[in-house]
Amino acid sequence: MAVRGHSWVRSPQRAAFVQDMTSDAVDLHEVLPPTQVVMVSVTGSTSNDTKLPQDKLDLVLEGCAEGLALHSDRERVRALVVIVMASVTCWLRAVRRS
Repeated sequence: MAVRGHSWVRSPQRAAFVQDMTSDAVDLHEVLPPTQVVMVSVTGSTSNDTKLPQDKLDLVLEGCAEGLALHSDRERVRALVVIVMASVTCWLRAVRRS
């Protein structure tokens, strides 16, 4: 199963305030292979409900936000490169013809 590089970042954001990881609020199949979904589900169901301390959760969510921002920036840079390359190609064709 191929997972998009940035897809895994969205699950912690969705799961941050969910009490039941088996609920529909978090679709682990989006980011994990089936065997790991089973492991996470079993681990979650046998845990003693120990929550991640708020400062640690804040760090995780901050990292997720930064990851998504970097992905967005990468897409914008990629689009800019495509535009610039198209312009350069047109210019080079014009120079080559003359």
